[in-house]
This record gives sequence, structure tokens and C-alpha cells, in this order.
Amino acid sequence: MVRSPSESERLALLAAARCVVHTPADEHFGYVPVEAMAAGRPVVAARSGGPAETVVDGETGFLCPPTPEAFGEALARLVTDPGCAARLGRAGRRRAAEQFSRAAFGARFAAVLAGVTTPSS
Repeated sequence: MVRSPSESERLALLAAARCVVHTPADEHFGYVPVEAMAAGRPVVAARSGGPAETVVDGETGFLCPPTPEAFGEALARLVTDPGCAARLGRAGRRRAAEQFSRAAFGARFAAVLAGVTTPSS
């Protein structure tokens, strides 16, 4: 466990991880799952709050009831099936780029602005 890692430490930890576990229930949007997906790591998270909107269960990671048993099952699958972990990680990286990158946010923001500034007929 590393409290408040530097940017280089955070990137090194993500690169060495098989997956990222995010346990808070009813967490707001939260950057941890999105950062994990951007790093190509599957996410194991509680099926509530922000992760329920950012993580696609079975595609970019696993969304679990907030119980030790559910998290244990998801982690066991990723540890014993490296191919599954890699597949979920690749899908997470794609999702992060398509939905949560600066380019994706910028395009959505520009569309909203265009809708607001375009005079109605």
C-alpha cells in the first residue's frame, strides 16, 4: 500500500498490477477506475455509484456486490486467468480513450456549446 504516490510511482504501480480494486460503495464518479482502465488494467469495483457507470461488467472489469466473497471471486478469476485480465484490460483502455479522454470530453463539450450558441430557427 502506498499513500499518495507521486505520478511516476502511480504509473509504475499501475504497470505492475494485474488489476485495480476499488471498494467504496456509492462512490461519486471517481477517477481511480477510469485511470486503471486508461492504463489497460481491469477494474474490480462495487456495483454502485460512479463505477457502475464507467466500468462495464464482464467487459472492462467486474462490478460486484460490496461483499468480501464477491470481490474474492472476481479477484480469483483475474489472478487465475491472465488471458481474461489482459482482454478486460485492453477493452478498458479502449473505453477510457473513447469515453473519458480529453479528446472525448472536448468533443462532447464542443457539441454542447454548438447547441447553446446556434440560433434557433
